[in-house]
Amino acid sequence: MVLIDGDEKVSDGVSLHTLPDGSKHKGVLYCFKDQAGKWQYVKSDEMETREAELPDICFALKYPVEDLETRQFPDLSEFKDSVDSEKTEHGV
Repeated sequence: MVLIDGDEKVSDGVSLHTLPDGSKHKGVLYCFKDQAGKWQYVKSDEMETREAELPDICFALKYPVEDLETRQFPDLSEFKDSVDSEKTEHGV
């Protein structure tokens, strides 16, 4: 292995997300589908002001996902229903 001092680090760009509108965000990206089935995004630096918009369960992406809007993701509402029913069964 040869190490050299360069302008870029191996970790540069690891958490750099490109949103569908072309904007960039470095850090954790929270996303969920709204009632109409449209993806909504909350950037980590927006959490203080937009946290109330997040559903009880959403996706939190540390690493970028290409073509996010065309990917198939699990339906989190079904997962939430399952968690809620387990909580009820166990009296939590």
